Amino acid sequence: MFPAGLPGAALLLFRFAVAGIVLVTVLDSEPIDSLDLWKAVTVLVVTVLLWLGAFTPMASVISIAIEVIFWPTSSGLRGAEQVVHIVLSLALFFLGPGAYSIDARMFGRRLILPPS
Repeated sequence: MFPAGLPGAALLLFRFAVAGIVLVTVLDSEPIDSLDLWKAVTVLVVTVLLWLGAFTPMASVISIAIEVIFWPTSSGLRGAEQVVHIVLSLALFFLGPGAYSIDARMFGRRLILPPS
């Protein structure tokens, strides 16, 4: 769940990419001045959580919800992009945050041995 080295760095970049995708999705579908306060706060919190790698599974699920909420406002190929964004957020949910995250510091690495 918390790989280090190059896989950990790749997960760090992956978290940044998913956070950027969430920002682009919201800002592309609505002008920033017409964004509701709750939407802006939600997107900001999810983005920061993903950047820091804090509560990554929860932030991934919320990013999927954001993509689904903004799906009806997209058309044509943009709708196909939404599917790709959802798949990427789902992949981050399954892969986890990596060693370079707050989650790794909070929960740490554990060695689970089968009973002898």
